[in-house]
Amino acid sequence: MSQSGDHAILPCRYYTQGQEDGHLLLNEQKNAQSWGPHLIVQSRSVADPSTLDPDDGQWWIVATSGIGDWFGQDDKAAGYYGDVWIVRSLIDRETLTVLDEGNGSPTRGKVFVNKSGTLTAVYTCP
Repeated sequence: MSQSGDHAILPCRYYTQGQEDGHLLLNEQKNAQSWGPHLIVQSRSVADPSTLDPDDGQWWIVATSGIGDWFGQDDKAAGYYGDVWIVRSLIDRETLTVLDEGNGSPTRGKVFVNKSGTLTAVYTCP
């Protein structure tokens, strides 16, 4: 297996461009891993944060037509910390679990991958 170039974040080297591991190019997989942990989201169907009673560290995906603190933030991730909403865009190829879209369990959900702004379901937790 040939390698070329240093990875900017991970302490490893890139593989030759185009080499695959089955479904992702290895370089794309390394880049995805370097973005950090998987995001756990409570729901992606809430547009009004005033209807929530969030705990610190909980995240939502802002639904269409967000209002209040989420006005103009549609389809972004909103995290609650210390009485403040932190809103950010989803990263391309970021993975997330949406808890309220699984089998009804509060600890399981449906796993999505963000690809170019579109969330694609890839797995439903049993």
